[in-house]
Amino acid sequence: MSEASPLAVALMPSGRSDADLRECALGVVGFDAEAERADRCVNAVVLPFPLLGSALAGSLPTCEVWRVRGGVERGRHGAIQFAKSGDLLWAHLALDEAAFAGDIDAVAQSAYAHLHAFLNDSGFPHLLRVWNYFGAITQGEGDAERYKQFCVGRARTFQAGVEGFPAATAIGFPTHRQTFHLLWLAGRSPGVAIENPRQVSAYLYPPQYGPQAPGFARATLVRQGGVPILLISGTAAVVGHASCHEGDLMAQLEETARNLQTLLETARAHAPELPAQFEASSVLRVYLRDPAQQLVVEAFLRARWPLAQWVLLHAEVCRPELLIEIDAVHRPAD
Repeated sequence: MSEASPLAVALMPSGRSDADLRECALGVVGFDAEAERADRCVNAVVLPFPLLGSALAGSLPTCEVWRVRGGVERGRHGAIQFAKSGDLLWAHLALDEAAFAGDIDAVAQSAYAHLHAFLNDSGFPHLLRVWNYFGAITQGEGDAERYKQFCVGRARTFQAGVEGFPAATAIGFPTHRQTFHLLWLAGRSPGVAIENPRQVSAYLYPPQYGPQAPGFARATLVRQGGVPILLISGTAAVVGHASCHEGDLMAQLEETARNLQTLLETARAHAPELPAQFEASSVLRVYLRDPAQQLVVEAFLRARWPLAQWVLLHAEVCRPELLIEIDAVHRPAD
């Protein structure tokens, strides 16, 4: 049996040398072209979100590095780029929507078929965390909206494990993009799905949100080397199943923070070692619809979670009325 490799996530200025990262980086995520040039030697995934700011003062551009203690084996399986270490596997798949005539239903169906075929043969059968990124996420009317059609396509081939759905994010690029990006973290052992008592579970949403409810848990709790790690899904100002505070960014930030705090409290019932608040070992991706509100959001983040690491990205949330979304990785400090 493989020995678990404790996982930590941290922000770093892009430009770290290959030697700094190759032995420890399970995954590297960059957010602009300069990050791509700096870290391409370790197969960084570069997401075309404009990077508005980060907790690393004066260090733009910034990379998010998923680090392990053991050696990392990297490879490709068809179109899938992957890395594995101990009990964890990190992978990325990019599909050109033009090959599917822009049909996001078909793109999602194909992407998840690739994902599950790979997982079934990989030795890492348990899906722990997924990120879905694509352009024009709210384009289309009614049930033809692209996010709703993405949910339909994903459900056609998605295989939920006995442990339930994984944590997930689905966010849109702020400008038109033809590439669909699917990233995931999988394990040899399952995680524990965590739900938010303030919210209806996403997979139980009523039909007003589309013909197929989204398939994800609010968070996944995993243990690596005895260390609890909470993988938090994209979280916004949703109470029950309804969006709150339309048009009011500060109220949405406060509601989002309440939802995140509730998730931490719920997870700590399973893992009391988890810090009660976001701390220096926590990393947040913050997705903001209106870049003109950058300074407002940065001030909120620094006041609410002064020790946490974060990146602020210009992005589109999957409901037009939602102005902000946050996902996170949370664990005790070493």
